[in-house]
Amino acid sequence: MTALLFGFAMIDNILLLLINIYNIITLSDLETDLMNVRQCCTKLNQTFLPEIALHVMLTVFFIFSHHWLLFLLNVCLDLWFAYVYFKRQPGQLGIYDPLEINNRQRIKAKMRMFILHGRYFFHRHIHLFKHCYSTSTIKPLNVAFFGSDLFSMHILEHLYQLFINDKSRIKCLEVVTTVSTLNTVMQGAEKLQLTTHVWPDIDSLISKSPVQFDVGILASFGQLLPKRLIESFPLGIINVHPSLLPRWRGSSPLIYTIASGDKTSGVSIMDIRPKHFDIGPVLMQQSFPLSTNMTMFELLKISADVGCSLLDKVLEDPITSRVNAQEQALSGITYAHKINKYGYYIDWHNHTTEDIDRLYRALNQIANLRTMFRQKPVRLKLLTLINDQNILNDLNAISSQPGTAIYNKSLECICIRCKNGWIGFKKLAYLKSMYARDFHNGYISKMDRFVFDSIHNSLFDYIYERRVPK
Repeated sequence: MTALLFGFAMIDNILLLLINIYNIITLSDLETDLMNVRQCCTKLNQTFLPEIALHVMLTVFFIFSHHWLLFLLNVCLDLWFAYVYFKRQPGQLGIYDPLEINNRQRIKAKMRMFILHGRYFFHRHIHLFKHCYSTSTIKPLNVAFFGSDLFSMHILEHLYQLFINDKSRIKCLEVVTTVSTLNTVMQGAEKLQLTTHVWPDIDSLISKSPVQFDVGILASFGQLLPKRLIESFPLGIINVHPSLLPRWRGSSPLIYTIASGDKTSGVSIMDIRPKHFDIGPVLMQQSFPLSTNMTMFELLKISADVGCSLLDKVLEDPITSRVNAQEQALSGITYAHKINKYGYYIDWHNHTTEDIDRLYRALNQIANLRTMFRQKPVRLKLLTLINDQNILNDLNAISSQPGTAIYNKSLECICIRCKNGWIGFKKLAYLKSMYARDFHNGYISKMDRFVFDSIHNSLFDYIYERRVPK
């Protein structure tokens, strides 16, 4: 639709340009005595009203297309035309009067005016042509989507809506994913009845597929793509990455963003490069602030929405987006490595209450935080921040040893000492899941002092080194 509107605007502008050339030729004929003054004015006056009508149509178009600078320039020109038209003498058929134009200086002045108009129309036509070309030459795309998790699924659902509702944008949509019982995208693609290719069978995409894909779109796929696969897509493969690259390259940017206490996050649309994760040039990027107590899933939803919005803009003109892509900065590079099992454990000696709270908000919706007791894991659930100073004073009077666990009746939670204070959990799982009171009755009350083991968490070693200064 946009390309069609710009096509009409170009035709309108061409007609205005031709009228202007016609007027210049007419004045030139008058100057060389090939016609008399009355004939010249008659011809010029015949083109004036059509010229005004074409101008008004073009002005209206610029409103709908949000080209405000051209709109303002056109409005000024329209107002000038209206002023000239209504200023004409009573009984005069047009704005050009034989008595006024019948001298060489006035002829030259009119010719200069038409030449200026012609230059304006010409430059405006070039602008319209460029815009029309960029919007009309992008054919409907055959898209292969690469993804595996919940963030991927948000992006896939958005692409599916474009595929269903806007065939001018996406002509074909197929999915590439891995085989896994927990694969959200595999399940989602089946529900949406999309053709699915199982990774790593890339031959089904490159040589065996009946579809010639134009572009690949990747979101949280977690696999390195070979060069020959990337090069098989004429427009390459782009990645919707939920961080402000080059910060948090890697598979777990959302987790690291929350766990590190970042105040700002964002989404980057980047070009995929072979053999490395997240190093390609950035096509588009948008940042947004993070609320104080945001969880990883809340960040995921916001990032997915922003990613979909950016993706829409890129897909409007993927060629121009790739041409205008910017290489990532060489400074500020951090990595969001895959979380191993030790990333869920708490080091009571080195983790602060703030660290544990962030870790909980980053990981709890994936899996519970953990500690150790008698060389067996204890899963910690329903974190409670302890803000009552009286309770904190009572706890501090009992023990200052990190890992010490004390049941508090008023909070109905197990309070555990960490590096700089106390933090509570209302539910724990040791052999079986139980509430804090039951854990106290079954274990804590039977010991003089109950202390959880500290387990080193390498995730925080990395985060401490790369935390953004406050």
